[in-house]
Amino acid sequence: MFLLGLIACSSSVSPSDGVSIASTNESVIASVSNGVVTLDVTLEITNGSKSAVLYQPCGAVLERNVDGAWRQVWAQTCFLSSQFDAATIAAGSSARFVVSIRAVQQAGDLNFPPGNVAGQYRIRLLLTSEAHESLPLGGRTSSPFSVE
Repeated sequence: MFLLGLIACSSSVSPSDGVSIASTNESVIASVSNGVVTLDVTLEITNGSKSAVLYQPCGAVLERNVDGAWRQVWAQTCFLSSQFDAATIAAGSSARFVVSIRAVQQAGDLNFPPGNVAGQYRIRLLLTSEAHESLPLGGRTSSPFSVE
């Protein structure tokens, strides 16, 4: 008789199961001047997992809900980034960070379209395990918030 067994692999990326990201305000005020959109979003990252996660302050992406689909409207540009810049969020703790957004309104994909910027948004962050493996999308995307 042969005994067939299953082997389960564990990964250090699993912290996403307990990681959540939320804006500290339900709505954020944006200013628009000469076609430049400016807003600061304070996010609280809560790490309810059993492992530390690393927040890389470079690489944030802002998405807008357009007709039920999330569309990227801004991405942080970083020229010099390393893991030494990462902030560690210990298991069972939380931390707040401000994402400062300065974007030109222009037509086309991956841009703030000209006109009214009010709407529902979310932010994707660069969060990794201590082994520098990117967390799954759900573990590095904020809950939606309004921009006025």
